[in-house]
Amino acid sequence: MQTDTFESDPKVQQVAEAYSVNMVEMAKTHFGVELDWSDESIRHIERIAEQTYTDFKTSNPPPERLEAAYMMLGSYVGEVFRRNHGAEWGWVTLERERFVGMQGNPQLFWPWGKAKKRILQGAEENLWFYYQTLVDPNAASYRK
Repeated sequence: MQTDTFESDPKVQQVAEAYSVNMVEMAKTHFGVELDWSDESIRHIERIAEQTYTDFKTSNPPPERLEAAYMMLGSYVGEVFRRNHGAEWGWVTLERERFVGMQGNPQLFWPWGKAKKRILQGAEENLWFYYQTLVDPNAASYRK
């Protein structure tokens, strides 16, 4: 039986921090939204993700554009959580697969993967609901 593991990585954190700052700039420039690193700002991220999903569904962007979009969205979500609730960026190994993720107290989560799903699959992968369940794992009542 294999257990899930987490390995902190300061380089991953640097990349995530840079992408999250890019998200703040893009939100202001392209969406007219001021992101302030608050938990509530994730509502704006969800609206931006919805617009991105709609745009990408019709435009079929190249893989590099998809990657940049989910890394910005996911990095902002992860950085807001890290700043407000404590967590580390690094590498998660889950069922022999290794990918960028975070460790909060005590859960493992992967905001880049969730943001990618949101962009590709739509509203059922809502980032606002996701964030609420990270903050409060008993947040099922938030699903409105």
